Parts: sequence; C-alpha cells; structure tokens
Amino acid sequence: MIEKYTEHWNFDELKKWDEIICKKAKEFGLDWHPINYEVCDYFEMIGHMSYHGMPSHYNHWSYGKSFEITHQQYNMGMQGLPYELIINSNPSIAYLMRENPLYLQILIMAHCIGHSDFFKNNRTFRNTSPENIVSKMRNAKRRIYEYSEDPMIGNEKVENFLDALHTIRFQTERYEMPRLTPQDRQDNFIKKINNSNFIQEKREKYVDMIKTRCWGRQFLGRKVKYEFMIVGNEQ
Repeated sequence: MIEKYTEHWNFDELKKWDEIICKKAKEFGLDWHPINYEVCDYFEMIGHMSYHGMPSHYNHWSYGKSFEITHQQYNMGMQGLPYELIINSNPSIAYLMRENPLYLQILIMAHCIGHSDFFKNNRTFRNTSPENIVSKMRNAKRRIYEYSEDPMIGNEKVENFLDALHTIRFQTERYEMPRLTPQDRQDNFIKKINNSNFIQEKREKYVDMIKTRCWGRQFLGRKVKYEFMIVGNEQ
C-alpha cells in the first residue's frame, strides 16, 4: 500500500519522478551533485531560511530576528515563502515544502538539478568546498559554543565579535582576486614608480598631451623646442 504523505502526493511518486528528471537532465548533458531532498512544513522552511539552509549553524541573534520577521510577515500575508531551498554541498541538500502539490514538486526537483549543476560547474563556486561545507558549519558551531562557555572569553565578547563580522559579511571578494592591504597597494605603487619603463611611458604621454592640447600646430612645437635649446645653451 502506498503511504500518502499529503493528500496531493506521496514519496513513491516523488522517487519515480526524480528518476525521470535525472534521466532527462543527463540527456541534456547536465552534471550535478547528488541531491538529498528533505520535506518540511512552512514553519520549518522559515527556520531553514533564517539559517541560510544549513542543517547546522552557530547561534546569533540576527538569525532569530530574521525568523521572527519572516514568520510574522508570512502570517499577515505580507510575504511569501520560496517553493524550495537548496544549498551548495555535496551531496546537495534541498528542502521541499509539504504543502506544495505534486506538479509543483516535480518542477522544483528539476529546478534543483539546475541549481546543483550550476554549483558544481560555475567558476565562482569552485573554491567553496561543497564536500566539507556541512562539517565546517558543524565544527564552527561547536567552536563558537566553546568560546561562549569559556569563562575567560564569555558570551558577550563572542557576540560582539560576531556582530563585527556580520557587518562585513557581504564584502567577500567574488572574483578570486587577492585582497590587498593599504601597505601592499603602497608597495606596488612604489615599484611602478621605480620601474624605468613605467616612467618612460608617463613621459611620452605627457609630451604628447602638451603637443596636442597646448601648442597644437607643428611650427609652434618647433619654436618651443628651439627656445628650450637656447635656454639650455645659456645655462
């Protein structure tokens, strides 16, 4: 007997359609991480959203704030919820809302394969360590908890430090360019100044600018050059 999870669909139907979707995706040449689907209700989905979909995360007041705002606005009809949520891990973890009908679950699973293919093959995600991200988050949670319980550190210092980190969380370099300190930028500029080729290029650009913008005509350029020669002789 097929077990009905909801009145719209059951797990056997989802497994059947997942096999069909995977077969069709391979025909189109997609290459994705294996996907583990988890079913949740709207309340659990809000919780996953607040913690960015991670099954394990360190505690911070901003996550609770995000949960309460989203929950209140959803109950008041001011905000909707995503049909699905998937994180960049290997295997990928995707959350399906229980309230979705079968046709929507099918579309969502196909959509998740597209997400996972993008995660696996796009260059901006190649250094995100999808095989270790879940364990990294679990270790980070345990480590921060130990700091909070340490009497030499305490929860207040940990929270202040996390607040400072959260203020710059969107300043992460996305194009794999090394982040330079002010001292590094100064050193690089000095190296360019000391480079003879760099100086020569600057001189040539400066002379061209004078000839084209200030004197313009060729005979004026000759006159100025002649005057420079006279001044040089006098000296």
